[in-house]
Amino acid sequence: MINQKEIAKRAGVSRATVSRAFTQSANISPKTLAKIQDAMVSLGLEPIVWLANGERSRVRYVLVIAGDISNHFYSQIIRGVCDQLSSLGIMTVVCNSGYNSQIEEEQIEFANANHYLGIIMVTAIERPTLSDVLMKSKVPIVFVNRYIHSVDTDVVCIDNYMGGYMAATYLTGNGHRRVGYVATYKGSTPQEDRIKGFAAALQDMRITLERFKVFYGKSSVLRGKQTGEEFAAQGMPYTALFVADALVAVGIANSLRDKGFRIPEDVSILCFDDSPYIDESGLDLSTIQYDPYAMGQTTANTLIQRMNAPNNDVHHIYLVPKLVERKSVRKLAGE
Repeated sequence: MINQKEIAKRAGVSRATVSRAFTQSANISPKTLAKIQDAMVSLGLEPIVWLANGERSRVRYVLVIAGDISNHFYSQIIRGVCDQLSSLGIMTVVCNSGYNSQIEEEQIEFANANHYLGIIMVTAIERPTLSDVLMKSKVPIVFVNRYIHSVDTDVVCIDNYMGGYMAATYLTGNGHRRVGYVATYKGSTPQEDRIKGFAAALQDMRITLERFKVFYGKSSVLRGKQTGEEFAAQGMPYTALFVADALVAVGIANSLRDKGFRIPEDVSILCFDDSPYIDESGLDLSTIQYDPYAMGQTTANTLIQRMNAPNNDVHHIYLVPKLVERKSVRKLAGE
């Protein structure tokens, strides 16, 4: 991913100069701006469009940052945000960061320098440098889908604790005592909260599992495929898998079926996601879900409220998920 440092090197100017160009500072000459624009074109990027002062003052933008906009769940959140803000005459700028902290921090600084109305972060992951940039922001920030502990700001999130609690109740209620949780990124608050909720349900029901383990990794079909192959090589040590998202769940399910395992006869799968992938190849996965489009709309409304009342107390909105039973979880005999 090309960043400002590479543009500066190609243009023969400092990174600070490139930053001023991106923020449309008056302290940059037309000649220098032309060098930066030419460098961007040579790197395969669209050149900066320099707005007149009067036009800049009329721009009404909100920045949305997501680690992977190809993820169906995230894309639907973004669509909800865009539709809601568009109805109010506000333009949405979407950044696909690839979970690259430098890109995210540069985008936040850019939004501040250009007086954006607000910033929405869809996939924030706790990092000292990101926390520092966020705490210095003069632009209101709303987290959606997850949050970070070090920054107290408005949050719109699925109640992942409740989701984990529901998963444990459902799986153990169907007789499963050997459960694997295939999570995504370690340290992300959704994963932490689901594990806490799962453990709380077991404690409340006074159930001790014969086997329980958490597996962290990327959110992708390939990662799911590799995980499924590892389970198959072990002879499938679990009767049920609780999987963090549909991409990973589909990869696991298809790789297990390729190895001769049947779902749910040989292993049950409960997925924390309700994207179109859950019915791929007739999987018909049972899920714990909440409508991501509605999450996006709620997030946009929360940002508007913050813009209108910047000194009000922060809002932490937790949306209650629901269990959708399909055909991927089996009730074990004798239960």
